[in-house]
Amino acid sequence: MGLFLYNTALILLYPLYRLLALFHPGLKDFRKSRKEGWRQFRRFASTEAKMRKLPGHNAPVVWLHAASQGELDQAMALAREIRSRQKTTILLSVFSRSVKKFPTDTVDFCFYLPLDLPWTWKRFLKNLPVSVFITSTWDVFPNLLRHLRRSGCKCYLASGALPENSSRLKNKWFFAPHYAPLTAIGAVDDVNQARFKKLFAGPVEITGDTRFDTIFYKLQQAKLPDEHASGFRALLKAPVKSSSGKKRKKEKILILASTYNACDEMLFPVLSEWLDRFHGWKVWIFPHHIHSQRISELAYNLEKQELAADLFVEDPGNPGLQVHRPGKSENRILIMNCLGLLAHAYSVAQFCYIGGAYHHRVHNTAEAAALGIPIITGPRIEASPIAVDLRQAGALFVAPSEKLLKEVMFRITDESMFRKRQGKIGKKLLTDRKGASALFFDRFLNDSPDTNGKPDKTGRKT
Repeated sequence: MGLFLYNTALILLYPLYRLLALFHPGLKDFRKSRKEGWRQFRRFASTEAKMRKLPGHNAPVVWLHAASQGELDQAMALAREIRSRQKTTILLSVFSRSVKKFPTDTVDFCFYLPLDLPWTWKRFLKNLPVSVFITSTWDVFPNLLRHLRRSGCKCYLASGALPENSSRLKNKWFFAPHYAPLTAIGAVDDVNQARFKKLFAGPVEITGDTRFDTIFYKLQQAKLPDEHASGFRALLKAPVKSSSGKKRKKEKILILASTYNACDEMLFPVLSEWLDRFHGWKVWIFPHHIHSQRISELAYNLEKQELAADLFVEDPGNPGLQVHRPGKSENRILIMNCLGLLAHAYSVAQFCYIGGAYHHRVHNTAEAAALGIPIITGPRIEASPIAVDLRQAGALFVAPSEKLLKEVMFRITDESMFRKRQGKIGKKLLTDRKGASALFFDRFLNDSPDTNGKPDKTGRKT
């Protein structure tokens, strides 16, 4: 019944979608990306089919899918693990247009996934035999899964996680048939293993969250953007002087990351008092959006609290804001109005605030925790299992009110041993969760007859 209603809704809504796509800019862009993805995939599949007729070109095809950027990190961790173990052709599809840039390494072909219409996949996949399909979190496409299973493909859900109040659990009668074609599910922990067992009758094993592997991979590979490298290094090397002109100890840094107007309203009254009390600190603000309108809003919100800030790079839309000159500028607040520096900033900071949780949901807390600094945020963290776990461990502090925000900020600043200890707790928590990609491979892919791994001395494929 669930699958019947799913397809009925798709078929009835499809004409409306095509009509609205003529006028709505977002839908128009979405539809264009699907059509381009279709054409590109057909060309790739046709070329691949010809190549597979040649000797030595019969490597199995593994297809990884990511709904959006967070799931893309999970998929790429698996892609790197699979590539390190086997000779394979790896496809990567994404659904959300929030993914603007496809990865250029590890995978052989990337595309935007078409709509899961009942008639889509027979034509789409006719020239390319897929051996393994892996999606992540909770995302499944019933028509795609049914087609792949009928063709002999093994289908998996990796890094499986469902919120406690998930509509999928509340409406099992509708969603359980969607998961039925899966071969197995790898859940992130025992809680989610139990939740998926309510939806899926097949094997559900705990294999962890592959996102953590990508977090550490990105930190290891991170390089300063060429256009900002010298400016960022200058910030770290700038001489620090007291009001008397004498050199003093290197100033400490508080990061305000992924901030919105709602963050400004909560933070800046406290920040004004905090800066008056703690003179050996500077504040780097990384707004979630760096367009001129947001920078103007940020500067105005600071000015209301009699706080002044410099820009890291010039903003033509805000010619009245001065660009920071390391060692010469007097302002202790720096607006980092550029991309590519946040992870590097975390690595030199003492603690941070991460935005989103005062009005919507918290943003990425994993990078800061992995680099060993404690985190402060707002109350809306339930949508992020990482943030919830960090809070329970003591590495993340939720401040639902201005009073609590002040208490936490002042304590973390004042008590250096406490600050360092809680930061180490977060780093250990994330470090202990590395290796999910290898575990998923060993549990589900290593002994698969559809893979071309070579047996080692124990008879297992590698």
